Amino acid sequence: MVEGSIKTTGHRYEEAYSGHMIFIEPNRDPYREGVEWSVCKDDVELECGLEFSDQAALEAARKCVDALGH
Repeated sequence: MVEGSIKTTGHRYEEAYSGHMIFIEPNRDPYREGVEWSVCKDDVELECGLEFSDQAALEAARKCVDALGH
């Protein structure tokens, strides 16, 4: 997979990025659309969010990791 592209519609996606794990999956709330993302390190969730698309979720998660600078 080329960095910067993602195809996860309806599926879970995991990526190791700068020493962190990024997880992306469909929103579990049946009344809302969107994609959940989370950033973890050493089995601890550091940040999470909700975006409208898979690509936006990946970009938000990577931006979060870059801002953490761990």
